[in-house]
Amino acid sequence: MCWHRLLGGAALFALSLSSPAVGQPQANQVVGAWRLSVADSDFGLTPAPDSARLVIRQANEHLDMREDYFFPHPHGHMYADYDMPIDGEEYFSTTHEGIQAMRVAWEGSELLFSYSVDSGAGLLDVTEKWSVTGREGRHQLVVVRSIFVPSMQEIVSNRLVFDRRDDPSVNPTEVRLQEP
Repeated sequence: MCWHRLLGGAALFALSLSSPAVGQPQANQVVGAWRLSVADSDFGLTPAPDSARLVIRQANEHLDMREDYFFPHPHGHMYADYDMPIDGEEYFSTTHEGIQAMRVAWEGSELLFSYSVDSGAGLLDVTEKWSVTGREGRHQLVVVRSIFVPSMQEIVSNRLVFDRRDDPSVNPTEVRLQEP
């Protein structure tokens, strides 16, 4: 199975998702620079990256975001760039594998991503639910990913936890990511 495709980000061929753009008070909470907490995450059957970073510049009616995952060899650096409306319609993003389609929408206070991955195990249907928890000064972005694997006829899940410490000196629009 081609697991490296699963963690390359939420930027692959889309599934149907039709949610209105609601819950936008949460949008301001997701904006910022985030770093994966490997210790707090549960990778399930998927491989754990050495590190991962998200930079979310905008997430109200429009998503402007960069995901970077750094895996040991042979997977290496995987990324996805998003610049699209958050309206549940199909749009394209740029990933380490090329241009790919996906859908993203607000459902209440959760940001939902929906896409499919063509892998050695068949077409994998992936849904991600993103939410922010925490209090002022200490926030976590929790990404719950559900992957339907047809060859196993079951859903494989993982839970990624990203940390952000509020720092007014960090401007997400100016953050430039470099490999660790």
